[in-house]
Amino acid sequence: MARRLLLGGLALALLGCASAPSQPSKDEVIRRILRQTVQVVTERGGVRLRSSSGVVINAETDPPRSFVLTTAHSLEGLEGAELYVVPGGRRGPRLKAVLLATAREADLALVRLDGLALPARAKGGRSRWGRR
Repeated sequence: MARRLLLGGLALALLGCASAPSQPSKDEVIRRILRQTVQVVTERGGVRLRSSSGVVINAETDPPRSFVLTTAHSLEGLEGAELYVVPGGRRGPRLKAVLLATAREADLALVRLDGLALPARAKGGRSRWGRR
């Protein structure tokens, strides 16, 4: 009797593990996130004033353009400065961008990058690892 219960429990455990969807590894989650992040840079006269991180939240292919969410405080008080987005962190090309809107109370800014459709953050599902 005890042996049957043990075998039955073992079978249920194995079936439960086999049917559970696999979670991405920590490295895979980080790679996915990095593909969607950019550096937002402000310059005046070729001199870098500030930089911040941003995440591509949407992209369109016709015409190609990307929409980036970043912090509003990093762009405050920079009237007349040039705004650039650098895909791939500091190693990518510097591309001219336009500030579309800010929400100071949420400390968010929306930036548009014309001419390039970058990979956008996936809508819906969540990427996670470990226990919560």
